Amino acid sequence: MIHCQGALTAALPRSHPDDSFLLLEDGVHAGLADSAEAIALTGRTVYLLRPDLVARGLQNAALTRAVRLIEMQDFVTLTIDHSPIVAWL
Repeated sequence: MIHCQGALTAALPRSHPDDSFLLLEDGVHAGLADSAEAIALTGRTVYLLRPDLVARGLQNAALTRAVRLIEMQDFVTLTIDHSPIVAWL
């Protein structure tokens, strides 16, 4: 789980290509099409929590194609389906 901008840059080199990423809180900025991290997300499984996007007024922003928007119930499912979970703050 990526909580803040810049954390994705630190997490990607330490990850396996099959790892999934969830962008939440201020980390949703990394999912924007014009973000510095957008190219690095290509080919990765990346989820972005829609309520956090809306809370930051970014619901109409262009997102990188790698991102899949999810709701809170999807967040719960992801935590059940993925182990271990590593949070990058």
